[in-house]
Amino acid sequence: MVYNEKKVELLRQRYPEGTRICLDHMEDLCPVESGTCGTVQFVDDAGTLHCKFDDGRTLGVIPDVDKFHKIDQEQTQNNEHTEVNYENEELSAMKLSRKWLQEFVDVGPVSDRDFAEAMTISGSKVEVTEDLGAEIKNVVVGRIDKMERHPDSDHMWVCQIDAGQDEPVQIVTGAWNIHEGDLVPVAKDNSWLPGGKHITRGNLRGVKSKGM
Repeated sequence: MVYNEKKVELLRQRYPEGTRICLDHMEDLCPVESGTCGTVQFVDDAGTLHCKFDDGRTLGVIPDVDKFHKIDQEQTQNNEHTEVNYENEELSAMKLSRKWLQEFVDVGPVSDRDFAEAMTISGSKVEVTEDLGAEIKNVVVGRIDKMERHPDSDHMWVCQIDAGQDEPVQIVTGAWNIHEGDLVPVAKDNSWLPGGKHITRGNLRGVKSKGM
């Protein structure tokens, strides 16, 4: 779980250094026992509360993942506390691209699962990982060598595309924002796109097309 700058600042205002909290439930491999209290040391850039607990451990508490409540300092003397309900707060999660992150930090050749586990252990909870290209098969980058108007359409083009094969691949398309020399994604015959869409060769108004 990673929050944007606005939400992190909100957390820092709500939980400044020295704030006392009490855990109700913790999602961790070695969780602090429910009912254990601790003191907030700081809130990091990911929105994790780093706390020193009364049992001697120092761990990160993640809002919206771990369940906890803030202890009212004045009422602590009377063994009473005031709960802060986090479920109604507007603390949105962040979608993070590993490719983008690699531009700033060398994350190494690790699997998505290992990366997610390492991030979670460090205090930045990863809810889910998704491979955006997992469903894409037989799609390559090609260069448009030639374009001609479709003989039986006022909006289709018949393209000859260099897709790295011995001969150009002919594809009929209705795309309007392409030009000769452009590099474009080419879904060749027997390719798969997200959502289970299967692309095969066919005829579009009498002209053969070997993909999309």
